[in-house]
Amino acid sequence: MLPSEERTLRWLCRIYSVMLLTYPTAFLRDYRREMLVMFRTQARDVMRHEGGWGLLPFMMCVTWDWLRTTLQERTDMTSRTRATALAVMGAITSVLLLFMIVMGGLVLLLSLVASAVTVFALPLLWLTGKHRRARQLLAASGIYVAIYLAISTGITLAGAVREPNLAIGEEVCADSGCFAVDKVETASAAPNTSYTLYWHLSSRDKQLATHFPGKGLELYMFDERGRKFVLPDNVNPNPLDVTLPPGETVRQRVTFIVAPDARQLFLTAKYRPFTFQSLLPGELSLVPHRHARMIRIQ
Repeated sequence: MLPSEERTLRWLCRIYSVMLLTYPTAFLRDYRREMLVMFRTQARDVMRHEGGWGLLPFMMCVTWDWLRTTLQERTDMTSRTRATALAVMGAITSVLLLFMIVMGGLVLLLSLVASAVTVFALPLLWLTGKHRRARQLLAASGIYVAIYLAISTGITLAGAVREPNLAIGEEVCADSGCFAVDKVETASAAPNTSYTLYWHLSSRDKQLATHFPGKGLELYMFDERGRKFVLPDNVNPNPLDVTLPPGETVRQRVTFIVAPDARQLFLTAKYRPFTFQSLLPGELSLVPHRHARMIRIQ
């Protein structure tokens, strides 16, 4: 297995060990080790034969079985309802937090699939007379959505604290490549000022072509007062949606029309609402926050 696959497997085992904390203590004392060994063996087999994406249905089955068992345990143990409910919420929060930090895209995909299944299953359960099951599924879905939104908001706000504030010529890097503004030219565009930014996007992969996930990623400038300056309507709205040849660099330019009284200018990028990436942990937030300062232009 590749080192990256080994890291993924280790993280999945850690997440599963946290999920097991919701089971009864006596049960864990007898079977915890066997369950962890079985989980690791099955996850390794899935990864070897089906690749990383094969973990998606596998983890969906594991998570659904865990959630169903935990909810049933909460229903049966009426004398400890409150304590068990708190334990379930704590475990879900811990598992989701670990998942969102390690593999945010997979969590979002799982969440969307689970939401679709829930929307289909709720009326089916209700119409077949399984009202109790339907209420349990609805409550679990509501708790999950609330926890997801809270954690995503927290990750977004925490990321805003340590946001990059780079100068012209300095690169900001992600998995797909490194971006930097090389040069800025200004000109009068009465009554405003035009700023032409010459930028490059370089590939970090020396062997394979890489597609930078720039579709739906809005590139814009803003000033010290929070005013936003977007690209003109007659230009490509997704300038960062490019394919990078192995180890190569793409160079382009963009022009913004800025108010003449702007004293401090910054360039940043954010995924537009209702795109897949805008729902990712670290992007989705219930709390309004200031623009991320990526590159200082002026």
